[in-house]
Amino acid sequence: MGAPAGRAHRRLLPLPDVPRPAGPLRGQHRESPRPLRGVLPRPHQATRLEGARSGIRPRRGRATRRRYPARALPGDLRRPPAHRGCHGGPPGRGGGAHRPALPARPVVRREEPHAWHGTRSGLRGDRRGRSDLPRFPERLRGPRGVSQGSRRRKGGRVMFPEGPAGDLGALLAGPQYLAAHLLPGWTMRAHTQVIGEAFRHAVYTPGSKTAIITPPQVGKSALCAQWGPFWALMGKPDIKIVTASYGQSLAERNGRAIRSLVDEHGHRYGRVLARGERSVTRWSLTHGGGVFSAGVGAALTGFSADMLIIDDLYKSRADAESLTIRDTIWDWLSSSALTRMSPGAPILMIGTLWTEQDAILRLLEREGRLEDGGEWRVVHLPAIADHALTGPDPLGRADGDYLTHPKIPERDQNALRSFWETRRASTLLLDWQALYQGDPRPRDGAVLTWEAVENAMFNLPQLPAGVGRTVVAVDPAGGGQDEVGIIVASVDPGTGIAYITHDYSDRMSVTEWPLRVCAVAEEHRADRIVLETNFGAGLVPQAIRSAWAAEERSTFRPAISAVRALKGKILRAEPIAVEVTLGRLRFERNLTKLAKEWASYVPGTRTSPGRLDASVYAAMALLRPAVAHLVRETAEDAPAAPPRRRVPGRGAAAAPAAGRRRIPGK
Repeated sequence: MGAPAGRAHRRLLPLPDVPRPAGPLRGQHRESPRPLRGVLPRPHQATRLEGARSGIRPRRGRATRRRYPARALPGDLRRPPAHRGCHGGPPGRGGGAHRPALPARPVVRREEPHAWHGTRSGLRGDRRGRSDLPRFPERLRGPRGVSQGSRRRKGGRVMFPEGPAGDLGALLAGPQYLAAHLLPGWTMRAHTQVIGEAFRHAVYTPGSKTAIITPPQVGKSALCAQWGPFWALMGKPDIKIVTASYGQSLAERNGRAIRSLVDEHGHRYGRVLARGERSVTRWSLTHGGGVFSAGVGAALTGFSADMLIIDDLYKSRADAESLTIRDTIWDWLSSSALTRMSPGAPILMIGTLWTEQDAILRLLEREGRLEDGGEWRVVHLPAIADHALTGPDPLGRADGDYLTHPKIPERDQNALRSFWETRRASTLLLDWQALYQGDPRPRDGAVLTWEAVENAMFNLPQLPAGVGRTVVAVDPAGGGQDEVGIIVASVDPGTGIAYITHDYSDRMSVTEWPLRVCAVAEEHRADRIVLETNFGAGLVPQAIRSAWAAEERSTFRPAISAVRALKGKILRAEPIAVEVTLGRLRFERNLTKLAKEWASYVPGTRTSPGRLDASVYAAMALLRPAVAHLVRETAEDAPAAPPRRRVPGRGAAAAPAAGRRRIPGK
C-alpha cells in the first residue's frame, strides 16, 4: 500500500527541534521563569502563544491576523505540545506541507497596560487605567511578606524574593529598594537608606520641602535625580516631575536615564511611554505623567510640575562665588521654577554646598527649618559626623564617625577611615569644610584667612622629638551653652615654634569638664594647666583641684595658672594671628574645627568660640608675645594631692611669698 495521503499523514510528521530563544521572556523576572500574577493571558490566548513561541511559522490566513498580548508566558514554552498540529494551530487544522522556519516573534498589538492595585491579600490587574498607587501602612518598609531581619544579602546589596512580591515590595519600600531590586550592581548603604526615605517622604507629603546636603560622589544624584523620579512614576503614573540641574547636559543625562529605566522596567508595573515620544528631556507616559529635565535658566512654560527636583545648581566654586551667576540662579528659582508648581507640589533640593550664599542656605534662612518652626526638612550628612554642626546625626553616628560610601563595605571601617582621611589631606581646608562637611565659611573678613590657616597646618608625625613645655589651656563655657575649649599645645625649645597638637573641646557640664581636663593633663604630662577665670573666678581652679583629688592618679602633678582677660576677644586673637602668619604657631592637620573657628570668626558676632579662646591662652603661655598686658595671671597653684609634691618651677624649700596664699600640701 502506498503511503497515506492527506492531512492525517502530515500530522504524524515529527516536530523539528527548535533551539530555545535566548534571554527571558517579556514580562518575566530575569532570574526566574515564573510569570507575574495579574497579567497572565487567558487560557485560549495561552494556547495560541504556545504555538507562536514554539519557533514554527504560523500558517497563512487567519492565524497571522490574531493578536497576542505582550505579557508573561506560562511555563516553559520552547515547543508546542505533542497533540498539536505542526504549525501550532489547534488539533486537526495543521494543513499544508511541513515548513519549519526560524524563530519569529508574532505581530503584537500593544494593549492598554494593567495598573497594579494592591490589597493586603494579594494583587489584581485592572484594565480601566487607574493610576493611583495603593497606600499601604507606613510600617511596611520592605517587600510584602519579608521582615527587615529576614532579607538576604549577597555582595553587599539587599536581595528581594523573586516574582510579584519582590516587584511590588520594592516599589512600596522606596526608590533605594527599587534600585537594589532591579539593578544588580546597586549597593545599599546606610546613607542611601536615609536619602531614599527622605525622597519617599517628600513624594507622599503634599507641600513638603526637603533639602539633602551630602559630600560629592556618594550616590545622591543617581538615587534622587534618576531612580527617584522613576520610582515616583511607577507608583503615580500621572505625576509630572521637573528635574533641574546647573547645565542642560546634566539635565539631558538625567532625563535619558529615567526614560531608559521606564523602557526597561516599566512593563513590570504597567507603565509605558506614550506614542511618538522621542525627546529625552520632555516625555510622558500613557497615563499622563512624565518628566521635564531642564537646565538652570530654561523656560518651563506649558508644564505644570507636580514635583520639583533640583540637583546641583552650581558647577564649580567659580560659579558659586560669582555674584552674577548666583543672582541669575536665584532669579530663575523665584520667577520660573517655583511659579510652575501645582498646588501642594513637593520640592526636593540636592547638592553640595560651596559658599555661605548658596541657594539652599538662602532658602533655609528665609523660610526656616522644621525644627525651628519653618518649612524645610534638612537631611545633612557630613563626611565626618559633627553633632555641633548637625545636631543628632541622621545615621545615628557618634561624633567623629565617617560616612558610608557606595564602593566601600560598611563593616570595613579601616577602608572608610583611609578614604576620607586621604580625601581630607588632598583637599584645601576651605573646600573640605564646605563640600564635605556642608559648612561653608566666608573666604575673607575673619581673624585669619583660609590660606593662612592652610599654610600653618602640620601632620602629627612631623612633630619634632623632644618638645619642651606642654600646656593644657581651658576656656570654660559661660552659661553652659557654648563648648568648653580644651587645647593641648607644646613648644620646641630649639626653634621656639609652638604646636597645637590636640583638641578635646566639647559641650560638657560643670561636673564633667574638670575631670576631662585632669585626665588630659595626666595623659600628655602637661607642665601647666591654664584656666580662664572670667566666669567663676576662684571657683574654676578649685574645681580642678577637687577633680584631681577625686581619683587616684600618678605622682605627676601640673601647675595651675588662672588668667583673667582684660580686653576683648578680637584684641587678644589678633596678635596670635600674627604669630600664625609668621610661622611661629602651627595647627595639627586633623583639627579642622579649630581651624574653622580661626578662619571664620568675624569680629562683632555673638558667638563665643571656645576653641579659639583656649588656643589663644595656650599660645600666650608658650610664646609670651607682646600681649601679656591683655591678660592678668592672678595665681599659680597645683592640685592638692598627693601631698609634699614639688611644684614644677619652684624650689623644694622655697617659702611662700608674702601676701600670697599658701600652696596646698606645702
